[in-house]
Amino acid sequence: MDINFGRWLAMQRARAGLTQKDIAVKCHLSDPYITRLESGSTEPPPLKTCMALARALGIQWEELWRRAFAARLEKWVRREGYSHISEEGLLEIAQRIDDADKQGRQGIFRLHKLTLPHKSNPSGSTNLGEGPDSTRLPVASHSNKDKQH
Repeated sequence: MDINFGRWLAMQRARAGLTQKDIAVKCHLSDPYITRLESGSTEPPPLKTCMALARALGIQWEELWRRAFAARLEKWVRREGYSHISEEGLLEIAQRIDDADKQGRQGIFRLHKLTLPHKSNPSGSTNLGEGPDSTRLPVASHSNKDKQH
């Protein structure tokens, strides 16, 4: 599964038979913003924008949001030095965070156990358990008010 959000978004747009301008108009966004999203030169969109993009593309917003969130998570994880976590592992982490958020307070409390393997342990697995070789993952909910673009 491709975690490159921009490339994935461009493929979805092509499948829908739309141009970047078509998407921009349908979503009340600028053409240059769509270009930056697809080229990866800007952060993946917030939830509200994901919902608008999904409507315009005729796809489920949850899938678009999960991919955008996973791409944001990937940037953070790579910046922190965890280059050995697979794309599938990042998508799994993003899904677990989203599942916990949907469960409300009980799910968020369970997220305190969500950890990443220590940087010196490049085993390739996401090691989502606890232990001395793990680092806690800072988790933010997507339910915060999104910025307009």
